Amino acid sequence: MADQPGDPTTPDDKPVDAVEAKLAEIEKVRASLEADRASLAEEKQQTANLNQTMSNLADTIQQQNTPEPVEESLPEDFDENTLRAAGIIAKRQLEAYHNELMPVLTDVQVGQFTSEWERVKASDPKNFARMETSMKDYFDKNPTQKVVGAVENLFVKMRGTHYTKLQEMDRAERQQDTTIDPNPTTMPRKGAKEADKDTLSDEQWGVVKGLGVTPEHYYMGQHGRKPDFADGYIEDHGYKKEA
Repeated sequence: MADQPGDPTTPDDKPVDAVEAKLAEIEKVRASLEADRASLAEEKQQTANLNQTMSNLADTIQQQNTPEPVEESLPEDFDENTLRAAGIIAKRQLEAYHNELMPVLTDVQVGQFTSEWERVKASDPKNFARMETSMKDYFDKNPTQKVVGAVENLFVKMRGTHYTKLQEMDRAERQQDTTIDPNPTTMPRKGAKEADKDTLSDEQWGVVKGLGVTPEHYYMGQHGRKPDFADGYIEDHGYKKEA
């Protein structure tokens, strides 16, 4: 049976519908392209406006920073000798001020360096004595390094570098102190081993309590190594020995 007019399944109508769909899709793409082109044009104009504004601002800043022209002609009452004399006087005054101030600054710097040297030495006198000569040689060869904090930084660095050697020296000293004299007429030393044990000053104990840390952690932070406290030493100060 032949298809009736208007039947959607008619073969002749299918190409028409496909063409219309393609035209609609093309129109949609064209509209999107037009919108993108308009957006790009607007952005381009905004960029041009921004560049012009920045250029105007740069010109304004340059004009403000340009010094006013100096008159090349000198006044009639200009006296070159007077000007030269004034320059010489100013130079001499600056030199005198420098010569007077530099000794004061040098004394202050030396005082600070000496004070720091003694403070660091007191914090770990045994290890400081072992490396004191090397530290003096370093600062003698590098006097410009005598600034605030230099002594402590160098001492901590050297102590960390020679940590193993220092530990060996400690063990050798403890072994020597605990060795019994084979001569029966000589009494063995008492308390020598305890004398070499690590300790904290009253001020350092106050810092430990104020910070709320353990004595072991505080000592490690100050000296870069684990402390060797005598038995019962920290317990006498109200602390328990760490495992």
